[in-house]
Amino acid sequence: PVINELTAGAVGTGWVELFNPTDDAVDVSGWRLGLYPSSSGEYQFADDASVGAGAYVVVNEVELGFELDDIAALVLATASGEFIDGLNPRAITVTQSTGRFPDGDDNRFVFTAPSSGGANAAVLEDRVVVTELMINPAPGNTGGEFIELENRSGESVSLLDWAFTQGVTFTFGNVVMAS
Repeated sequence: PVINELTAGAVGTGWVELFNPTDDAVDVSGWRLGLYPSSSGEYQFADDASVGAGAYVVVNEVELGFELDDIAALVLATASGEFIDGLNPRAITVTQSTGRFPDGDDNRFVFTAPSSGGANAAVLEDRVVVTELMINPAPGNTGGEFIELENRSGESVSLLDWAFTQGVTFTFGNVVMAS
């Protein structure tokens, strides 16, 4: 199983979803789901716990015994401590969730419609695309590093609160791309 999706929500309303992408049930007896660093909180699955083939298991914050707000990473490990999976969640609001898309894959997304116990559905933004990327420019290049965006939609698009979060860390302010 993998950590497939999570949401923080209001105090005590968050949850973590595991997904088993295999064709066989997986015995997770005694497995641990915890925050990184481990001193921040840990949940242990019951001795008879399993995740069915292609199934989802959801554990809420009350069961976990810890909050999911602003966590650095969530780790799934066997009863003996062997690492199985980890998820570094994306920044989300209380109405969103973060996880994998498609289910079980390594691509991480923010979901506008959390899907506790079901398939994740991503709404992909395709109006604005990255058209050029300059990294490590040649010596003497006065243009420096840059990322070029193109608005393909034919209408103005607000980039307010859009962000690059991997490799480059940048959050757009009140910027509107013309059509």
